[in-house]
Amino acid sequence: MVSDMTEQTDAQLVQQARQGDSQALAQLFQRYWPAARATAYGVLGQLHLVEDAAAEAMGVALQGLNGLKEADKFGAWLHTIVVRTARQMLSNTVRQRRVEQAKQPPEDLHTVPDQLEQRELVCLLHEAVEQLPDLQREAVTLYYFEGYTVEQAANFVDVPVGTLKRRLHEGRQDLQGVIQQMKSGRKPMDAHRETVLKQLEQLLNPDLDVDRKQVQLVIQQAMKLRPYPRELMTKIAKQYFAKQYGTPESQAQAAMVMKKMMKVLRESSPRLNDPSHALCQVAQAIQAALSTFELVDLWGPEEQTDDHIQQMLKSLSGQGDMVSHLASTDLSLFLYRTRTIFFQDDQGGWYTMRELAQLDETPPDLWQRAGLSDAFVLHWNVTEALDLQTLEQCLRDLAKAVIPKRPFTLQPYDSPRYRSALRMQFNDSTLPAAIGGILMANQDDENERQRASVMLCLEAWASALSGESVGLEDATPYRDAMTP
Repeated sequence: MVSDMTEQTDAQLVQQARQGDSQALAQLFQRYWPAARATAYGVLGQLHLVEDAAAEAMGVALQGLNGLKEADKFGAWLHTIVVRTARQMLSNTVRQRRVEQAKQPPEDLHTVPDQLEQRELVCLLHEAVEQLPDLQREAVTLYYFEGYTVEQAANFVDVPVGTLKRRLHEGRQDLQGVIQQMKSGRKPMDAHRETVLKQLEQLLNPDLDVDRKQVQLVIQQAMKLRPYPRELMTKIAKQYFAKQYGTPESQAQAAMVMKKMMKVLRESSPRLNDPSHALCQVAQAIQAALSTFELVDLWGPEEQTDDHIQQMLKSLSGQGDMVSHLASTDLSLFLYRTRTIFFQDDQGGWYTMRELAQLDETPPDLWQRAGLSDAFVLHWNVTEALDLQTLEQCLRDLAKAVIPKRPFTLQPYDSPRYRSALRMQFNDSTLPAAIGGILMANQDDENERQRASVMLCLEAWASALSGESVGLEDATPYRDAMTP
């Protein structure tokens, strides 16, 4: 005889629901729907949003029952999901108000000198934040620049709220001293930073004979500096390129290498064109879910490749600036296909070329650890305010649409390329599902657009979709392309 479901425990109902019992699902819904609405109202305080938040959270919980480790804790688990959903909805509402306010004309128009002074102060503030210790910089950036509440920021970096508050307090204290020094015309002194900057400046001396290994060590240290010495590193890169490729013959050789590398990166693997393969299926699902992003060709027609390479060579040698298709496009949201290289460490984790450049020592068997990934790169190219929450929500919505039952983590990601960034990973994968963030502002951009870039590693998504491991391809073609 079947017992009355109203008398069954949460654990029993969860177990039956996992086996496909629709009545058990309905009972869980009826049992917790009033609590879900009450919790959502406690966060939102706005009745017109409560139903949507509670319904979305309840759907996530009931569809993700297989991810619940302790079946008797369904109520507490649902409460966490409702709170997170409601906070995200509240954050989206607040951010939308900010965007609308930003579009309205100001009451008082600043004079040009006032605008320049304001921009300079903003730059100084960002520079001061960049010099904070890692954990303080992370907290201050998320809270003050990226629009997260204290609770959201704490959840994002996976620490208690009290810990996040302490980091914010310590960051504010440190900032006061740094900003006072900057306002008085003095830069804060950091012994290690000053040493690395002097070593970088020495590399610009054309008469100095420096050991190649020593150059690599200095560059690796510079990659870890905050703020990142972008201008100095650009000068060094141009000087190195001009020295290495100063003749027409050497430039022709460099052009040949670049053309071979571009050929590898622009050609998708056969798996991506095979409708029966999980990689092709997940790529199609991602494109469908990202309908607001227009698919573009990164380099345009292949017959224009030589022209692009010549532009790059001139830019790298300091003889001109390369006008990138990505920087000059009028599109606000777009994506493109490419391939990218990853390297595996001793623990099985996969890392990008940029991350590898920050390691103190490069593994001697580097190319035995390499793999070639098919990827989508998403780009935001907008005039309105852009924060990390926008990117986070995009990835959450994408995962919900493509692989709704696969748990994942999102963590802050530190790279000199980004103002603020994140790294997404499915819980059972060692390959990142997504890496990217808000790009550092381009001071020469007259349109003052804000840009963001996030790379999706399709193998990670395909593995999550199919339930089977989809590995990277052999990186030998990329390695061979680097050889003249």
